[in-house]
Amino acid sequence: MSVESGIYRVQRRDEQGNPKGDAVGLLLSDAPLTPQSNKVKLFLQAATPDVPAARIVYHWQTLDARRFEESGLDPLELELSAAQIPERVIEQRYTRPDGVRIRHTVKLVTGEVVCYN
Repeated sequence: MSVESGIYRVQRRDEQGNPKGDAVGLLLSDAPLTPQSNKVKLFLQAATPDVPAARIVYHWQTLDARRFEESGLDPLELELSAAQIPERVIEQRYTRPDGVRIRHTVKLVTGEVVCYN
């Protein structure tokens, strides 16, 4: 698994550990995380021979957070524990491919990156 500008690239493997395919993921919250606001959504999209993971990552880097809600992808809703949310939020900003807009993210204690609108 790797993360680029808040977008995860995941290599799926079968039971024997052989590569099975790539997927792209993004963790999204409605606002910067606090212990009172700890719900996140996990969006995942499998790469295909027609649409490789690198193309999905690039496209997702251009999207605003609200566009994931409109994408038709069915997110998995997760609730973070208070131990996963840092006392002091570590915000990271990534410039999008257009060179102008910024993707805002928060890094969890566990190292995962959550994007927010």
